[in-house]
Amino acid sequence: MLDIDRYVEKDSTFRSESGGTQLLDFGAIFAMLRRQIWLILVVTIAIFTLAAGFAFTSTKQYTAEATLLLDLNKPRQFGERRPFSQEPTIDNPAVDSHVEILRSDAVALRVFKKLGLADSPDFTQPTNIIGTAVRFLTSFLPKSETDRSLNPVSQAVLDAFQKRLTVARVDQTYVLSIAYRSSDPVLAAKVANAVAEAYLTEQLQAGYESVKRASTWMQERIEDLRRDTVASDAKLQAFRSEHNLVNTGLNGRPLMNEQQLGDLTAALSVSLTQRAEARAAYDRISAIVASKDASGAVVASLTDPTISELRQKYNDAALKAAETERRYGANHQVVQRKQAEMAQINDAILNELRRIEGGARSSFDIADARVKSIQKELEGLSVTSGEMEKARVAARELERQVESDRTTYQGFLERYKSIIQEESFPISAARVLTVASVPENPSHPKIPLILFLGLFGGLGLGLGLGTLRELLNQETFHTPKQVEEALGIPCLGVLPTIEPSKFMSFPEFELVKASNGLKFPDQLGAYRYAVTEPFAHFTESLRHVLVSANHACGMQPRIVVGVVSSAPGEGKSFVAANFAQLARHYSERVLLIDADVRNPSLSRLIAPGCKAGLLDVVAGQADFARVIYTDTQTGLHFLPAVGEGGNIQSGGLLASEVMRQFLVSMEGRYDYIVIDLPPLGAVVDARAMAPFINTFVFVAEWGKTKRRMAMDCLRSAPQIYQKTVGAVLNKADMSVLKTYHGIVHEAYYGRSMDNRKGTRTKADLVS
Repeated sequence: MLDIDRYVEKDSTFRSESGGTQLLDFGAIFAMLRRQIWLILVVTIAIFTLAAGFAFTSTKQYTAEATLLLDLNKPRQFGERRPFSQEPTIDNPAVDSHVEILRSDAVALRVFKKLGLADSPDFTQPTNIIGTAVRFLTSFLPKSETDRSLNPVSQAVLDAFQKRLTVARVDQTYVLSIAYRSSDPVLAAKVANAVAEAYLTEQLQAGYESVKRASTWMQERIEDLRRDTVASDAKLQAFRSEHNLVNTGLNGRPLMNEQQLGDLTAALSVSLTQRAEARAAYDRISAIVASKDASGAVVASLTDPTISELRQKYNDAALKAAETERRYGANHQVVQRKQAEMAQINDAILNELRRIEGGARSSFDIADARVKSIQKELEGLSVTSGEMEKARVAARELERQVESDRTTYQGFLERYKSIIQEESFPISAARVLTVASVPENPSHPKIPLILFLGLFGGLGLGLGLGTLRELLNQETFHTPKQVEEALGIPCLGVLPTIEPSKFMSFPEFELVKASNGLKFPDQLGAYRYAVTEPFAHFTESLRHVLVSANHACGMQPRIVVGVVSSAPGEGKSFVAANFAQLARHYSERVLLIDADVRNPSLSRLIAPGCKAGLLDVVAGQADFARVIYTDTQTGLHFLPAVGEGGNIQSGGLLASEVMRQFLVSMEGRYDYIVIDLPPLGAVVDARAMAPFINTFVFVAEWGKTKRRMAMDCLRSAPQIYQKTVGAVLNKADMSVLKTYHGIVHEAYYGRSMDNRKGTRTKADLVS
């Protein structure tokens, strides 16, 4: 036999379940719709039917609407006027607050009280089939008894009223729309108008109660302020009397001590100036006298007539001497005489200056004495004013407290007068703009809209459920491509679900004799399907598996094929039996072994009540020829797993050297050995036997086998994975598979033996 390349290259890693990002595949979307069309149609029809039933059985509802105008800038006091320049501003939070007031329970209770709505059919009778169903279901729940005198309107009724009432702002204006929905159009108009009136009444009542509470509080506060003002004023007067204070200098009034200190400070400034001037004059005159040069005599001497006369004479003599010296020389007699005269005049001036110096000294001493006297008086007054200042500071603080208490008291009195006026003349900040009229046409139910939403809502829900179902189906195998992408091995075929009505019966005569008398049951049903329907799609897929196994094993003397799955119930025993029957069609020496010692389903079907089996043969406790079963219709040999009552815990023998020697001993007897192995995910027996087996076939159940579980099972058994020739999808729904994989040519495979049923011969069944 020739070897063939694998369909895909296998290594120690697996491919991901999704092959990367792809563009939108409209063909795949259309195929998904075909697969889920019945679910989508059922859900759409169901939702549309419910919507239609709801629309046509609902009670007609009428909506009446009234409007209110809010004047949030209206004066709150009677007689108060808003300035002409003040423009109204849009206050969204304030408008929203009024909307909530209109929807409050207080307004609703006023409406209920005025119109007697507690027993209205709107709250006692359901309006549609949903409400009827809810009422029927809730009628079985226990109900609490409440005192109607304490709570005349239940919260449930108030909630139902709120659902029927709609309060909304009209665009960005101060106009509020009040709409009420009822089965009675007249009642709808009455309730809408009653809500508007109840709101106005509630506003007036709330304003009156607010003003009343404020006036009561103001009276108490004014009395407290009056007592505080009287007490603080009495404390101030007592402090003044105790410290002998005429005034404290508050409000700009000068204090007596402050006035005295100011006068003395001014006098001290003048005296200091005078002393400085006297000192300067005395120092200047003393300097002139000490220099004995009268030519520099200035200041007070200039005003003295004697000094002025002597200086005039001195200047005349100096002028005459200078003129004579210029004409006749310095040694002239006249020059010498004038110089002597100038010296005499200078001495006279100095004598006069000494006299003036004494007067200047006396003036300085007097000014200095005056300065010292004023300073001493200031020091004494400062010591006295220190204590007085502390008393004045405390007194000024008391005066401030008195003024503060008096101002607060007067302010509260003025505000109290305003509140009294508001209490006498309450003003509402809203008015009815439009009175609700009786509606002529029903507003609910909106039948076209409900039917439209029901149709497209059902369609959307159906598509959603179909998509969800499709996503859930992605966890399992549905197409060969999914098997190949997830497991990295070729999918050799898709085996359809076999219906019992398609089973063909064999001739009653035996074509092969059983040498030991152990034979298959006459009727195995689907377990001989590959022989009874050789041209069916099922058989052709197994034929592909057989060819692939032959090529994979090459020129080996025996072909040992292990059939495995990831979990029980996926049909590996069924596939193994039919695969062995098909191999028997091409070779006379085929052995089918049931190695699933823990759940020997083939043994129970083919060899019920057998006394010995595989484990007994391997353990040397039974002869192979005596325990083998023969299919008298096809000649297939079968070795059960274990005899009846055998020890299934002896599965360790499957991995032993004895088991290998047993399989080697079968080389000369059989060309094909097909072994039904335990599931990979349940036990390790299949992994233990992997070294003794040439190739494996992996069986996955269509729509049931989890991708992740299959990947994990093969990943945990690398020896099996490397030897796996391919996989088959078992129990496939071919009608659904068409939407995944295209059209399966069942007609081609099914034309085979339609004319020859019941006329088969040994040549047809055994090669």
